[in-house]
Amino acid sequence: MVRFMKNLVGKFGCKKEKSWPCTFGMNAKGGMDDCEFEKYNLNSLIPLYPDAKDVAGFRVMIKADSGPGRNATSLLTKLQMLGFTLYPGVPNITSVTQETNQN
Repeated sequence: MVRFMKNLVGKFGCKKEKSWPCTFGMNAKGGMDDCEFEKYNLNSLIPLYPDAKDVAGFRVMIKADSGPGRNATSLLTKLQMLGFTLYPGVPNITSVTQETNQN
């Protein structure tokens, strides 16, 4: 299955369009836990914004649901130092607050 996955193409935080490989992760039960959420942020999201830093005009906000890992102090500290702010949603109101569900 992995060999047929297409690359992700876009600018995101880059000046020119780039291509990134598709990524996925899961814990032993097939879900997302604190460790997997941290790996997802550090290995999949942060590389999309290579110029991000904790300086005005270079910060990035990550809006996420309210699942595991969203309040992990160690992850929040790492993200902050790299110029990222994690904004977790309120539990159990995904269908109300997610923009894609509103469209």
